[in-house]
Parts: sequence; structure tokens; C-alpha cells
Amino acid sequence: RDLIIDEKRDELSLLSAFLNLVINDKDNYSRAIITFLTEKDFDVGKFVDTKLVFNKVYKEAKEKAESAGEDNPELPAYLANNKLINKFMENLSFYKVQTIHNLVESLIIGLDLYTVARSWSDASGTDEAFNALIEASYNYEECCAQVGLPPTINGYIDFCKGNAKSSGSKNGVTLTTFHGSKGLEWKKVILLGMDKDAEDEKDIFKYD
Repeated sequence: RDLIIDEKRDELSLLSAFLNLVINDKDNYSRAIITFLTEKDFDVGKFVDTKLVFNKVYKEAKEKAESAGEDNPELPAYLANNKLINKFMENLSFYKVQTIHNLVESLIIGLDLYTVARSWSDASGTDEAFNALIEASYNYEECCAQVGLPPTINGYIDFCKGNAKSSGSKNGVTLTTFHGSKGLEWKKVILLGMDKDAEDEKDIFKYD
């Protein structure tokens, strides 16, 4: 069945960021997404400031380790003071050995992403979206079993994005097919390719 996921919302973005950290816990982009979505005052300005400070600290630590001849130095991690990321890191070894379904369920329930999302300004439908992501992990593993392919984290993320429905937004545009628009209504509709046989440019537009 269709997943109740809007790809424009943040539930999939947050879960995907944690899944990417399972693959690479030094992924600074995913760390930034998690912090942006889970810390109330973490705006773009703060993101830039923390990144500049981190770059300086990281560079100094790396140069110090290299001068000391350390082979595997313990370098600072970006946004290491985020509580949710710290909680995630405590269980990283556990996450790495889970099946896709168990991993998704462990992240959403174990990190209590339900509560995190309820604090967002637009929190309507967050529980349903996370439930759909858990259900999608079942469906993805079943699809992989049917075609004889091993389930992967990136495969699951692509599966969710490919099966998600986009509801559009009040400030955006809904792109749909002729058949997919059956029974739907919009104040303004643009039909592509209708200008091919128009001899007069005025005939391209029709207002009701």
C-alpha cells in the first residue's frame, strides 16, 4: 500500500541522517541536519559559527597529532555536544549489526523521535509518518528477499523516497499526471505541451 510519508517533511530527513551516521559516524552533514532538527535555537547563523569554530579546532588537533606521530589519533567530532547524537553514539556498535527493520525501529523508538518531532512547529502527522517509516522497513526487506538482493541502508532510504507521496505545500507546486489528478481540484492548473499546435500565443492560456 502507499506510504503515508510526505517527502517535503522532516521525519524522513531526520531518520536518514541517523542512518547515514550508522554508515559513517563522522558524516558532518548528517550531524548538522540532526542538530538543526532537534535543537530549537540552532539556526543557519549558529550552524555557520559552529562549523568555523570546529574547523579551526579540528585542524589544530590534527596537526598536533601528526607532529606527535600518532597513527590513529582521537580527533574531535563535529557537534559532539548534541544530546541525541551522544545517545546515538553510545549504541553505535549495536546499530551496526541490526537488520534494516530492527535498525529503523531501534532508532525511532530508542531515540524517541516521536517526542522530538512533536516539538516541531508543524507536528501534525509526525507519529503516522514515523509509523509508516517502520512499516516501510518491513516492506523493503520483503522486496529485497523477493529479488534476491541484500537489504542496505541506502537502499532503504531510496525505497522510502521512491514510495513516498508528496502532498505539495501551500507555497509550492503539485506535479502530477493526467490519471493521477483524477478527482482532484486546484485553483490554477498548468498543462504542459498544450502549446505545440497553437498558432496564436493567446490560445495557449484559458481562464475560467
